[in-house]
Amino acid sequence: MTLDMANAPHTFQSHLVGERILLLGGSGYLGRVLAARILATTPCDLVLPLRAHHDPRAVVHAIAAEDPRLNLHTVARRTKRVVLPDSLLDLAPLCRAAGVRGVLHCAGSVSYFDRAALEAGNQRLTAGALALGEALGVDWFVYLSTAFASGYRSGPIGEQLHGAPLDGDPTAYTASKRACEHLVAASGLPALIARPSVVIGDSRSGYYSGRPYGVYQLWRGFERLLAHRWQETAHAVVSDQKLQVVHQDAVADGLIAALKQFRPGRILHLVSDPAHLPTARDAWALWIRHVVRPEEVRFHPSLEATEGESLSPSQRLFLEFTSTNLEIADRSWAFETTGLWELGVPLPVADARSLLRCQEAFVAGSRRMQSYLAMTPTPEHPDVVLSA
Repeated sequence: MTLDMANAPHTFQSHLVGERILLLGGSGYLGRVLAARILATTPCDLVLPLRAHHDPRAVVHAIAAEDPRLNLHTVARRTKRVVLPDSLLDLAPLCRAAGVRGVLHCAGSVSYFDRAALEAGNQRLTAGALALGEALGVDWFVYLSTAFASGYRSGPIGEQLHGAPLDGDPTAYTASKRACEHLVAASGLPALIARPSVVIGDSRSGYYSGRPYGVYQLWRGFERLLAHRWQETAHAVVSDQKLQVVHQDAVADGLIAALKQFRPGRILHLVSDPAHLPTARDAWALWIRHVVRPEEVRFHPSLEATEGESLSPSQRLFLEFTSTNLEIADRSWAFETTGLWELGVPLPVADARSLLRCQEAFVAGSRRMQSYLAMTPTPEHPDVVLSA
């Protein structure tokens, strides 16, 4: 099944000149990143619906912090912050008055397994956003999904709609995003579905303001569970599969290029060139070598393989805490990238060096990790032990 709207009457605006965009999810991590890049690189202004508990001034500050080219005055002047109503259709009069012609839908629940939260925050919210888009007669609608909406599959993962995978889903979240994609495709709106892989910090500065998912879950888990004392022995569940990460600036640049160039009806994988991607083992090695700095390293092929090890309760909890992301990292993901090739826009590469920049930014921003480094010796060549 594909999203086939090649003959849709509308096209995306060639240069996004004079556009007013409704951005759903502007207070969230990727919403902030995309808002900042739109304001910094296009003449578009934004309408930002915010939940009642959000401080509009704090949102302005957060967006401005995502791009050094922005300042608070610019963000405040070019964004209209409104309270998110119970029904998105209630936004229609305001959006018409503001001249909204496009919807960028980045909002949703990122819970891995809370199905009720996912139903409310993803499927129902997306249905409401589509209804609003239809009421406004928008020229374009972009839905931010995930590359892992395919679920576990063998072989290449195409830029097309997917049915239920035979091998199951990594989490309930990926199934929820797949369901939302089908809602978008069935709506009849001129739409684009963008699927980033695991998003990490800026490729140049390493700056990251999102929640601790993916590799950040590993780093945050160590910070919370193990950084109270030096870890003489480091235990890691490793894989030699490529780590499917993409820098936030690559996602932003790719999406804006897609808005300028694509006709509706496309599905776009916003993923990194696999030729440069580090493996999961590489990511562990960077963390262990530069941060943990143990006397001994014990690599294990699975969580089950650690059962005979004399792990401390904190070490075992750490490995269990990261088990979902470790399972995802242990699979081979072959994402089709025809859409990126057609864009012809060079995007920042994700490799071991750029991942290290993100790691360094995380450590620099953590007082607890700075305290850990202060108490940690620096053995030059820790012994590496491979678990059977």
